Amino acid sequence: MDNVIPRCFYRVSTKGLVVRDGKILLVQEKDGRWELPGGGLEFDQEIFDSLKREFVEEMGVNVTKITERPIYVWKQKREKDHRLFIAYKVEIDSLDFTKSDECTDIKFFSKKELKDMNLHINIQKFAELFNPEDFKL
Repeated sequence: MDNVIPRCFYRVSTKGLVVRDGKILLVQEKDGRWELPGGGLEFDQEIFDSLKREFVEEMGVNVTKITERPIYVWKQKREKDHRLFIAYKVEIDSLDFTKSDECTDIKFFSKKELKDMNLHINIQKFAELFNPEDFKL
């Protein structure tokens, strides 16, 4: 029974949504795919701390504000596991990022542009959910 993951187990990933002028910020990974900034939630970590950590690790930028509640939540069934993604609107201190394996470039994209992109499997469902109207004041 060791190392057996129960059928109800989901790997939780936190994602940050930086939206400007109706466009979403994506990071390009070393393999060329585009992804939302964020990553796996550690078992002993709070959600907001996870988001802040991931932005520093991936991009070298600081999160200055996080919405109280997530904007989008989606799940994904994979061959070996299940993933649950929780995405919060965030603000960051700068677009002056530091390159890493998880972030070789950053760019803002419209919903229409997302349809024809090389998106990471993690955010293909997000591309369907994303609605710029959800971010208007």
